[in-house]
Amino acid sequence: MKMKKMIGAFALTAALAMGTAPAFAAQVGTDNDEFSDNGSTEIKAKVDNINPQVRATVPLQVTVVFGSNGGSDIVGPNSSAYKITNVGEGNIKLTEAEITDVNTVFTTTEMGTFGENKFKTYDGNNMEWNEITSGDHLNFTFKADTFENYLTVGHKASEAKGNAKEKLYVENATAWPTDGISIAKGADLPIELGGVAYFTSTFTQDNLTDTLCKIKYTIAAA
Repeated sequence: MKMKKMIGAFALTAALAMGTAPAFAAQVGTDNDEFSDNGSTEIKAKVDNINPQVRATVPLQVTVVFGSNGGSDIVGPNSSAYKITNVGEGNIKLTEAEITDVNTVFTTTEMGTFGENKFKTYDGNNMEWNEITSGDHLNFTFKADTFENYLTVGHKASEAKGNAKEKLYVENATAWPTDGISIAKGADLPIELGGVAYFTSTFTQDNLTDTLCKIKYTIAAA
């Protein structure tokens, strides 16, 4: 598939904000931010009574790349670089991951793999090949530990199931664990981001520094 340019980046603290995407590369920034309970890049505060048991860090900057027109795969950073690290004094668990604040240039859409100039979509009963003729769409896949599914604005991790429908969007889709994903004291939780994208708009150089979206993580004591 020919790609005119690569576009897309988001930076994260427990919420994604954006960085500049280098061509044909996906990467994680060198800075990390610490959060307790809910993390956000938008509000940073030092609080004296933060629970020392429930603390974690996550990279501030995450870059993904994908084609700027037509259909393409979303390529995320290596899971060895993108991870949540438990820096607290006890075991914790990741209880939620959700996409928020999607740039109005884009929408997040449930889509399957790309082929035959079309994306697979679900009509409520069956998977179908449907051509997308308008709009600019993103469908992120998210993998952490044994969990693997997709994230859109209307489909956060805790709502993910490993049923037949969701396996149409993610081949190895699994249900979100009832008790969340455990992260032992001092341990890492590697995360893999990927997905598919389809664009009918023509993007400019300015779009290379647009915010795509945020991903918000929530942690709790295990």
